[in-house]
Amino acid sequence: MSGFIEVKKITTESKKDESGQVIREPGTQKPIPGGFKVVSEIIRIDEIKSIRTWNKSAKQNESIEGELTLLYMFGNKEKKEGEKFKHAEILIQESYTEFGKRLGANMVV
Repeated sequence: MSGFIEVKKITTESKKDESGQVIREPGTQKPIPGGFKVVSEIIRIDEIKSIRTWNKSAKQNESIEGELTLLYMFGNKEKKEGEKFKHAEILIQESYTEFGKRLGANMVV
């Protein structure tokens, strides 16, 4: 039986103009990254493959308080043409130690 755990997920927001429309790069039409946002999300414990500490970038250091942990999830990230295989990842706002304690005996770290 699987349990669930609530995490504070870090997401990247896109830059928007005055009217609220997402600003895109002229050539590729990809959204231009803006800042970071923390959202609560509930995930299944049995979908977590492994965890590790995350060293924040300078931009993350300015806008996100506290320590971060990276969760590697079972399953694959959506792969675009020519990209290498990559596991799905979730970056959370919580220290590796504290998150490991909350997982308890449900996961081998």
